[in-house]
Amino acid sequence: MSTSKDGLRVLQVWARTKAGRPIIVALRAMGGLDWQIIGAKPMNPQDIADFEKWESQR
Repeated sequence: MSTSKDGLRVLQVWARTKAGRPIIVALRAMGGLDWQIIGAKPMNPQDIADFEKWESQR
């Protein structure tokens, strides 16, 4: 979990699209098992390096 600029607690999901493109999706809990996507962005070069390091350790 992390905190947005507005103080909202969000869950960041780092993943690859079906085509292999690395992205970060931000979600906020809505209650129960419900989540709302509040944003998505492509990873920057440092994010990609960190993500690929994590992937290589899996």
